[in-house]
Amino acid sequence: MPMSTATTLATGVMICGLSVASLYANQAPEAHNPRGLQDLTPDFESKLEVAYTKQTDNVTTNCFPAQLGAVLATLHRRFGKRPVVTSGYRPRSGRSMHAKCKAADIRIPGVNPGQIARYARSLDGIGGVGTYCSTGIVHVDVGPRRDWHYCTRMKKVASLRP
Repeated sequence: MPMSTATTLATGVMICGLSVASLYANQAPEAHNPRGLQDLTPDFESKLEVAYTKQTDNVTTNCFPAQLGAVLATLHRRFGKRPVVTSGYRPRSGRSMHAKCKAADIRIPGVNPGQIARYARSLDGIGGVGTYCSTGIVHVDVGPRRDWHYCTRMKKVASLRP
């Protein structure tokens, strides 16, 4: 997870419900005088990684910014199950947040995609939230605030049998 895009954090700040203080090694953030995300503990990434799992090894998530990791961690805490990332970084996705590694397509086993999307939309720090009813996948990102629901209807194909 790149820490180059640091966000200035102050005492008591929460990133999607995660206390900044809980991300520092054995000291209060005010004692550390944090300058941003680069000051987080070395195990900060691993604390967020346990909050989600990848559908396959081919799903790239190692570039997710801390804010997206925090969104996934918050979903994990809310629903009690780790989100399964079905798609992360996709370099050839044009202007998509996936191309910037700021988006994840997820599902949470046993949880209705509508519930996931409704809760995700309520989070501070969330950008786009989209649902795809044909796959049951929910898109979350930390780009500009947007919302969509995409459904396609299966076209009834005429049978080729006589």
